[in-house]
Amino acid sequence: MHDLMFTLPNGRYLLVPSHVITTMQQYRQLKSTSKEQGGILMGVMRAERDEQVSVDNPPCIEVLSVTEPCRHDYATNTRFVRRCEHHLADMKNPAKTYKDLIYLGEWHTHPEDNPLPSRMDLRSWRKAFMNKLAIVVIVGRETNWWGLWADNKVIPIDKLHEF
Repeated sequence: MHDLMFTLPNGRYLLVPSHVITTMQQYRQLKSTSKEQGGILMGVMRAERDEQVSVDNPPCIEVLSVTEPCRHDYATNTRFVRRCEHHLADMKNPAKTYKDLIYLGEWHTHPEDNPLPSRMDLRSWRKAFMNKLAIVVIVGRETNWWGLWADNKVIPIDKLHEF
């Protein structure tokens, strides 16, 4: 697995290290009985010192860590809800290493080869990220879908490079 680089709508970049991809990929719904799984994306936003960062002008974003599902989360074949305090606790460990670590968004799986956001996903993101910037990821059986939540809508983002 390689690190990934995506292009954001304003020409900036989203960087995702291979260990983050590997962690999410291990929860793919490969069997008909598999349940949706998910977690939180954590990382840093980088901008020039005096640069104005906004929903319309997101900075470069680097995902550094993700939380993983736990047995207390609510999961069915087509739904996932984080219910476990460990997601918050798991955010504290990488925060000790990366002092500027912040919540970047969320990831979850879908039981399809090439996933797209569902109506339920869009409602959930609208509620969670109203007037905020977030990275959202749907892990499919064959491909993953990546998006930037900005200006109260989701914008698909394209992979630029693997390295």
